Amino acid sequence: MRVLAATLALIATAACGRGEDRVAAAIRRDLARELGEPIRQVRCRGAACEAETAAGLRIAVTLTGRAPVAWETVDLLDPRPIAAEVHAALASVGAEQGVDCGPLRLAGAAGDRLECALAGGGAAFVEVATDGAVDVELAMTAAIADARRAPADPADLERQSRALDTDEAEGEEPDGDDAPPDAGVDAPAPTTGG
Repeated sequence: MRVLAATLALIATAACGRGEDRVAAAIRRDLARELGEPIRQVRCRGAACEAETAAGLRIAVTLTGRAPVAWETVDLLDPRPIAAEVHAALASVGAEQGVDCGPLRLAGAAGDRLECALAGGGAAFVEVATDGAVDVELAMTAAIADARRAPADPADLERQSRALDTDEAEGEEPDGDDAPPDAGVDAPAPTTGG
């Protein structure tokens, strides 16, 4: 009888485990479909679950309802729409090529910055605001991308900024209210009323 009781307890435990497995399996299936990439496993403890992608990204998942299984994840940064934005920017300058914006990742609280590799050797530097707005800067060659990645020298930036602020840097004559009158133009003669 003891062996039978132990076997029944083991079967009951397995049945409870299967209930949790069904929830985890549902989350795994739905999340994989939504993200377009395989989910290695989902583990749940109460209403808190964690999904792990095949690439090793761990995603916090919270159960929000019972039947059907309702859940939500932390904010994620999906590279697919970002790659589409980079493709659009490339098309606008007539330089269509392959784009790789990397894997799925957790989104940052204050927006995200990422680099997408361009098939031609350059890079696209992308900023994603918290409202989802995307700003793309294209560096079409590897040399330009390397220069963009290099840390900026504050003294050099200041020097360049001052040079741009001067009219001599652009080869133009000063303009504005403080400019002296043009020496080659005679002032109009005063008129007298008659």
